[in-house]
Amino acid sequence: MAQPQNQTLFITHKQLNLQPFQLSEDIMASGRNWERWLKDFERQAQYYGIRDPEEKKQALLVFGGREVTLCEDSLPDLSSSTGDVYGRMVQKLNNHFVPR
Repeated sequence: MAQPQNQTLFITHKQLNLQPFQLSEDIMASGRNWERWLKDFERQAQYYGIRDPEEKKQALLVFGGREVTLCEDSLPDLSSSTGDVYGRMVQKLNNHFVPR
């Protein structure tokens, strides 16, 4: 009788553990919340090996929730000469959520 052979199965699973970003009624609190949320997102993206700018942008949109996708749909894009697609997306969201 033949012995069963060991097989190795690799599954890539990139499930970030984040709640969607939520706006606050207080604009200053929303800015701080956005900065914290983005820092958590970037930490988890790095941990799970999400490094490709387009993949990272899509993860940001998926895990960011409704507020983030609404901004992506309604805010004008930044010049394509400034950084990669993820960097431009983050800058666009920072300009919107973080008060000056």
